[in-house]
Amino acid sequence: MSTATKTDVREKLLETAARLFYSQGYKDTGINQIIDEASVCKASFYNHFKTKEDLLIAYLERSHDQSMAALRQRLSQVSSPREQLRELFRCQAEKLEKSGFRGCPFMNTLAEVPGAEDKVRQVIGWHMSGQRQILEEIVSRVSRERGLGAQSSRLADDLEVVMTGGLMAARAQGNVAMLRHAQSMAERMLGLDES
Repeated sequence: MSTATKTDVREKLLETAARLFYSQGYKDTGINQIIDEASVCKASFYNHFKTKEDLLIAYLERSHDQSMAALRQRLSQVSSPREQLRELFRCQAEKLEKSGFRGCPFMNTLAEVPGAEDKVRQVIGWHMSGQRQILEEIVSRVSRERGLGAQSSRLADDLEVVMTGGLMAARAQGNVAMLRHAQSMAERMLGLDES
């Protein structure tokens, strides 16, 4: 089997798993369903992934890479911290609406598989750290511009809680109104609502 064919099979498995894990959940998705819907043989599955959990980890890593690259690309198109913060919230709102308010694949996995293997938890933590880093970068820019200094870390904590709460409320209500409210709160917290 050529390297290109192996890559294609792996990609088909990941694409299929991503769709199924996200739409129907990890626990309700069996290896046989993934194999059938990806139109690959069972041996091909096991050539790429030893277990279903290995496939889950690959799916989460891929989701992280894709979402962070897309977010970073969008944030690079705006320059002010206020616009970056707004773009961050816009991205979150778009993802929620596009998914029918299904939510974040990482939080869904954590809720569905609370006793997940350490590696799964590490990937989820890695994603959360990536998002936190973006918040810290925005807060750091605002802190430098406004001389907030020591408040920076606490503001990043507050902002993370506000954003997470807004996301959860938006998901529960099936609309982005509370996420928009969380954005307004975040702007006020950082003193960006007046600029």
